Amino acid sequence: MTTESTYIQEFRKVLQELKPITRMDSEPEEIGKDQQQEVNELIQLTIQAVDAMDLIFQSALKMNLKEWGEQIEVIINDYLKILESQGIEEIKSLGQFINGDTMTSIGTIPESFQAELQKFQVFGVHERGFRDKHTGRLIREAKVITIY
Repeated sequence: MTTESTYIQEFRKVLQELKPITRMDSEPEEIGKDQQQEVNELIQLTIQAVDAMDLIFQSALKMNLKEWGEQIEVIINDYLKILESQGIEEIKSLGQFINGDTMTSIGTIPESFQAELQKFQVFGVHERGFRDKHTGRLIREAKVITIY
């Protein structure tokens, strides 16, 4: 886990160095296309890392590896904080009613399967969705399982 923590610290440092060029109030001419491309690539890489860590987290839970799950959850939260520091927010989906603008249902389960949620609420999140918190621009839709 120390290698992962070191990676996150180094990644944070790189993003902090790039932060001045990602300010949303900057004029487009101030941000070079190459620099913006690099920032976008780092954001996409971070989202991919969140996806991978989510899969590992789910596997750890299924195998009843509680300590591993806790450590992986810390790393996922670190990645989400990195994204947040760059103006990227996660689209909250779990328990929400499906929103076709920000979510895609990739499957359903019957309402009788559980008692807490109603028809069209999100039962599970396969992939998190993200958007720019300043502009509201969608970066990626959430892929969810809904109640029918």
